[in-house]
Amino acid sequence: MAPSASSWLRYTLLVLVIGLMCIYWGLSVKPIYKTQELRVAETARVMVADGDWLVPRYNGEVRLRKPPLAYWLTASSYEAFGKVTEFTARFASATFSLFSVLALFLWLRKASGTATALATIICFVSSYMALRYFRSAETDAILLFFVIAACIVVYRLLFEGVSTSRVVALHVLMGLGFLTKGPAALAMPLAVLLFFSLKRRQYALLRKLVNPLGLLLLLLLALGWYAAIYFELHDVATYWVGEEVEATYLGGHRANPVYWYVPGLFKFFAPWSVFFIPAGIWLYRTRPLPPVVQLALVWFAATFIILSLNITKQIQYALLLSPSLAILLGHYLANARGRYERLNNILYAGLILGAIGTAIWLIVKGEGGVNAQVLLLAMGGLTPVAVGALLRVNLRRHAPALLLVGLIASVWVYGQERLYADSEESNVKHFALAAKSYDPLYVYGGPNARISFYAQRVVPNAKDGPALERLTGPHEVFYLATESESDVPPACRNAAPVMRDGQYVLLRCRLGDKNLAETGEIK
Repeated sequence: MAPSASSWLRYTLLVLVIGLMCIYWGLSVKPIYKTQELRVAETARVMVADGDWLVPRYNGEVRLRKPPLAYWLTASSYEAFGKVTEFTARFASATFSLFSVLALFLWLRKASGTATALATIICFVSSYMALRYFRSAETDAILLFFVIAACIVVYRLLFEGVSTSRVVALHVLMGLGFLTKGPAALAMPLAVLLFFSLKRRQYALLRKLVNPLGLLLLLLLALGWYAAIYFELHDVATYWVGEEVEATYLGGHRANPVYWYVPGLFKFFAPWSVFFIPAGIWLYRTRPLPPVVQLALVWFAATFIILSLNITKQIQYALLLSPSLAILLGHYLANARGRYERLNNILYAGLILGAIGTAIWLIVKGEGGVNAQVLLLAMGGLTPVAVGALLRVNLRRHAPALLLVGLIASVWVYGQERLYADSEESNVKHFALAAKSYDPLYVYGGPNARISFYAQRVVPNAKDGPALERLTGPHEVFYLATESESDVPPACRNAAPVMRDGQYVLLRCRLGDKNLAETGEIK
């Protein structure tokens, strides 16, 4: 008997609660600090400030190594909210992560049932990879949505029937994915489609992929911006595209071996990776597997091979493995019985105790406000279970997992808050915000892109030749530098410190003067 419409709605609302808590809760806690985040957040800020949405610029320099869709979406977030903050910088990535959660759930509840769909989402949204990259202003979560949506369309083409609208939708999704981060958006869905088409001898499906409208839209979406840039900045575009091809596919980082992702999976998808071995054994013994699980296995294998053969191996690329792994684990956790179910309950209990122990350790380590901290962690841990109970959702099998996902989310958010409370990242943020009113402002070495984001204007590096040429004096300028002698401008060795915060100092310097007496108080 199929579940009622009201039952679907209740479970969808529960999934929304889980997604919102894991993805949006505490989104502003961590400063924008990592280079990968800054490239998107700062480039999008410059787009809005300059009004040039065609040519991405990062801290004053043209940046064409990546396609622009993530920049455009983040810039649109700034425009929509009317301000540039950590939240608005991460909003686009977080929102596409929520789209991924909903797309997976709505597809799986129809293809595999509510139990498998809910278990999949629980694993998908609360792993280490998800909590780290769904909440980051990087391009990977946006790319992941288009890959997920494309693979869902592939499933429907293979197992539900071929239609022109589905073929065109696949081309559009792959084109948008390419506009986000390049060829990976094409490689994985096409690899899955090719494998099943050949295995099932669905050769007609491969012929129908050659759809004129679909191919036209794919080319326009994937290559339209590149064509515009080529005609606008021919030499620069040629150089940057060549740099990206060299760095990603020909040169890149060779330190990690081809099997690097094998042990990494257990870390990247913690805590759910504790179920990998029993899930693998159970899946092997319960063959033949349903179509969704078959597709997930091929999806995982294709992605794993593509990532392993890629010269450049980085942790964020493993995010592309998360949906297929979550489907496999979700199917196992929802359907395993007998000794496997008993083992799962033991593992759940151990993980819950570990999350509670981590929470207690963080609270003891924290400063003051213990009651509020305990309340925060308790609310985070109990929210999914409480909402599920209020919605009259059957939580018999999922209550331990829902409790665990709430604890994981609350521990992660609170842990991030404690970790970055007095960190260098926060010092840079506070210092840049305090110094933004000084003009003209330069850095001398150090984290100039971070300073630019929080000062909300490009802050040139005075070590660069062009910047030095613009600083011919005599006139008064302000330098952000560290206390290190090597990071103080040569012309300002005896300049007046205006403000100091941790290892950073703001110097007032009159170019052309050999010695400037301190005339202002240090704040």
